[in-house]
Amino acid sequence: MGEVPAIKLRTGDGVEHEITPLNSALFTFAGELASRNHIYIHDLDDEGAIVGAQYLFAPTEKSFAAVSQYMIENGYLCHLNARQISDADEQAFAAMIEQAVEAFPVPDALPDDFQ
Repeated sequence: MGEVPAIKLRTGDGVEHEITPLNSALFTFAGELASRNHIYIHDLDDEGAIVGAQYLFAPTEKSFAAVSQYMIENGYLCHLNARQISDADEQAFAAMIEQAVEAFPVPDALPDDFQ
């Protein structure tokens, strides 16, 4: 058996993840849902139980296209061009948007000197 393909990815928050076919899956969606494209990564304890998980959404990761292409070409679990999104994925997407709005609030009005 060959070596398990792995991707080392440092996210915007400075955390480095090792993404392998054993701990991740790629999800892409058709049409308007494409904004929810993401990589799901989970951590396992010594017994193989999931102890933590993270979503890496396409809009927040600069290297999403390259990483997703590598995943497709190297046998990772991929759910491509889905037409529906799970409630858990939609909730994670909404939380990501909420965090972005909190980090970069949109002003209620344009400044007086706006041109």
